[in-house]
Amino acid sequence: MGRNKNKKKKPFVERPDANIGDKKIKRAGLEARDEGNTDDQHPVFSFLYVDERLPITNMNDQQLKNMMNLFIRLEQMTWKDIKKNKNYYKGNLDIKTFKVPWPTHKIDPFYKVSELRCNCGTRIFGFRTGRTFRIVWFDANHDVYPHKKNG
Repeated sequence: MGRNKNKKKKPFVERPDANIGDKKIKRAGLEARDEGNTDDQHPVFSFLYVDERLPITNMNDQQLKNMMNLFIRLEQMTWKDIKKNKNYYKGNLDIKTFKVPWPTHKIDPFYKVSELRCNCGTRIFGFRTGRTFRIVWFDANHDVYPHKKNG
């Protein structure tokens, strides 16, 4: 009785497998289980998706040191605190505005892209799955995203 028989069921669409380098990886192996809201948890950082176009090797020694200090600071915070702090975090970026194309051959464009900011000027772009921030680019020279200066 309480069911609407005219309501159409949405078809299940399975995402395709991914190619990372020369290896084919099953989609289920890449996606995190639904952990619910993880904003009260501390972040974990993953380097699996780093794009070779903007690697960590583009950074000088001081930038690397500052970036490591940033990771140490962020690991002591929760995602809720990180997201509140605009000095460290900018979320929901539009990949269409990037000057470097999003690597859709490796990463689905449906992920919400975020930016972590280091006081050395380096910006770190990636996406979150659960509490894990998956790093895509280390942007030491602001090559990825339009930079607006105040004043």
